[in-house]
Amino acid sequence: MKETTFLKKRKLIDIPVDVLKNISILAAAQGKSVKAYIENLVIEKGAEIADSNLYAFACANDPDGEGQSVATEQEQKEFREWLDA
Repeated sequence: MKETTFLKKRKLIDIPVDVLKNISILAAAQGKSVKAYIENLVIEKGAEIADSNLYAFACANDPDGEGQSVATEQEQKEFREWLDA
């Protein structure tokens, strides 16, 4: 079986204790760790988002209203550093 690799970014999240308990039960029922179960949920939800929805959100929340503003050199540098982090 061919394994797909992708870039990953670590993110610390806070989850209410009662929710974590429920998630732990669901994870155990599927024979997964809580970490693997949550990662799978997030990946599935993220994959459901259409590019057109992301673009519409970006346009609606862009200060110039067009979604076409050019990033400054500093913004581009910070973005590249963020991608490499």
